[in-house]
Amino acid sequence: MPCLRTRRECSEWRGDRREGEGRSRLRLGQFPPNRLSSAQLLIGVVGTILSMSEQDAIERSEALPATVDSLTADLHDLGVLPGSVLLIHSSLSSLGWVCGGPIAVIAALKQAIGATGTLVMPTHSGDLSDPSKWGNPSVPEHWWPTIRATMPPYDASLTPTRAMGIIPECFRHQAGVLRSNHPQVSFAAYGPHANAIVEHQPP
Repeated sequence: MPCLRTRRECSEWRGDRREGEGRSRLRLGQFPPNRLSSAQLLIGVVGTILSMSEQDAIERSEALPATVDSLTADLHDLGVLPGSVLLIHSSLSSLGWVCGGPIAVIAALKQAIGATGTLVMPTHSGDLSDPSKWGNPSVPEHWWPTIRATMPPYDASLTPTRAMGIIPECFRHQAGVLRSNHPQVSFAAYGPHANAIVEHQPP
């Protein structure tokens, strides 16, 4: 799968020319929208920049902040077309300061793929698992029985994401977004193929 860079990635704040800074990549692949059974990762935004304050994001940004229109243009530069089916793994902090934050990023993604495109994001909830397997952080062993007995069950409309970032957490709340019923590794989707993607997720 080719690794393509946006104009924004080539700037100094993205770490291409400054020692010790994080990097971020946009990966792009594509398949015909009518071949959902062969769905693969289409586009992933993998951010390795450490968490930052809003002031850090401002200082790392280019001359102007990222906007819905500039992000849409970057996506089109990558080859994203109307009607595309995109699976997004995202890092808001890797984009610098975005006017509108996660709402703007989602709006740009929807604008890039158009009304005939479908947007998919992971909405995993890894804490709905056996606490004996937890790490980063782990919990005391004497807590395990309480957690097993009292953890609220998965509810697609209520259960928050865990370690997915603010973009998918915001996305799952938007009107028209469907979420699969997998209690640990659910996905949310929006668009004409959303139901086909989330309805029969294997265990």
